Amino acid sequence: MAEKWCGIFKVLEEMGELQQVLGKLCVFPDGNHIHQGDLVPKLVEEISDLYAALYYFTKENDIYMDSTRYLDKLNKFSEWGLSGIKDG
Repeated sequence: MAEKWCGIFKVLEEMGELQQVLGKLCVFPDGNHIHQGDLVPKLVEEISDLYAALYYFTKENDIYMDSTRYLDKLNKFSEWGLSGIKDG
């Protein structure tokens, strides 16, 4: 049976794994988890995995990014001054 949205489950899996690391960083903003140690390498791994899954998904399903929207969104994020969690 052919999959209609080839790779969609991998995208969902990788999103979930990245969410887990981001959630831990909210509780341990210095990146040092009480049981897992340094979370930064795991964060980098999960971001990379999600990028790969998204790339695969878009290519397999002939989905092409709207570069104008992408760049507009990046500019908005910069304008908003999005920041992370602050200590204190």
